[in-house]
Amino acid sequence: MFTTANGFNNTLYTGSTHIANSGEVPTYKIYGTGLETIKTVCYDANGNYTGTVTTNVGDETVLTTSARCGSSSKAYAISNVGHLDLISDSDAIDRVISIINGTTKSTVGVEEEYTVNERGWIEGLDSSKLIKVSVAEEAVVTLYTGNGVLVEESNDRLYAVDENGKTKRIGSVWHNGTGKEYSLYDGDYELTIDVSSIPKQSEVSVDYFDSGYYKRAIEYVDDGLYEVTKLSVSSFEKMEAVYEGITPVADVNAIENMEQMIQPIRVLEEKDLTDIEQGELR
Repeated sequence: MFTTANGFNNTLYTGSTHIANSGEVPTYKIYGTGLETIKTVCYDANGNYTGTVTTNVGDETVLTTSARCGSSSKAYAISNVGHLDLISDSDAIDRVISIINGTTKSTVGVEEEYTVNERGWIEGLDSSKLIKVSVAEEAVVTLYTGNGVLVEESNDRLYAVDENGKTKRIGSVWHNGTGKEYSLYDGDYELTIDVSSIPKQSEVSVDYFDSGYYKRAIEYVDDGLYEVTKLSVSSFEKMEAVYEGITPVADVNAIENMEQMIQPIRVLEEKDLTDIEQGELR
């Protein structure tokens, strides 16, 4: 099986360039939804198939953060179909046939046709537009949506939970070795950040990231003056953040604690970020 697949793959090269990257032919991606993609196909010593090993890619749009889309000319979303189920889905098969035949008919299950940009991101998806909030790994974060709905974390996924217990996925948490990143879908949010366990200054950053490009980056350092801080971030419409240090008031009759504005140490605009790819900012 591997020999056959490898031989076929070798026919897709023009010199050292894969045909999908050569610009000689149009290329397509068809994708579904789901949090898992196949990492390894397993066989026993006799060559019998025994199953697969899957991996979590994080955000229900597998190609956006996993395999990406390379330089595909077009990408097609198949609604309500798991990524791993595409191979047997009739809508996906119908779309493949229509592409091969050069027809333009509409497939019922294809919600929309998307364009893939030069960085391999599908443009126009809600999950391609992210507000990335980075804090220290040790920080204890309490997160609310802009309208006061508590956000809960489960297996590094973030869900807004309303008063009726209904949940809505609003992002993910990534642990990157230097801290943790709250990768939030477009919207307004408020975070309370407790760094009382950190005996030094802590850094907080807010990045607005859309389809492979940073649009704005805001960085803060609290100089170790506050154990608890509050961060308010706006949606992409304004791309603004307000960061405040909270000082507990000794007066037991006081209604609120004292809050002190913390100014950013650096703000980068889109023109400063054009050539910076994901993961290269810091």
